[in-house]
Amino acid sequence: MLRRLGIGKILLGGGFFAGAALVVLGLGGDWKLDAVALLLMGLGFYMLHNTFQAQVTEVAPGARASAVALHAFSFFCGQALGVVLMGFGLRTIGLTGATGIAALIIVGVGLTASFVLTKPIGQRAR
Repeated sequence: MLRRLGIGKILLGGGFFAGAALVVLGLGGDWKLDAVALLLMGLGFYMLHNTFQAQVTEVAPGARASAVALHAFSFFCGQALGVVLMGFGLRTIGLTGATGIAALIIVGVGLTASFVLTKPIGQRAR
């Protein structure tokens, strides 16, 4: 994927795949369509997470272990917070609204990460 698409397109694709899958799941359709959406969501998260995981090892070569530990900490805290926020969303605005907002967020993550991580290293925020 990396050779064929490059980091920017992998991140864009990952965000859009995961976002599209959330929209499909939010509509509550046929289980077969939901199964395909879950596969697409897995691919999207794989594309995003693995790119982030590879990039984090280059963030601070002198403190690589700390950078990876912070990445893992952020990942697991995000998972825990996501459950709480989705539960709140499901109770207050329902399935379609909650997954729609989650889809917008994950697409935004893909777009932002693609923009930031494809800049030359000297132009990235420090």
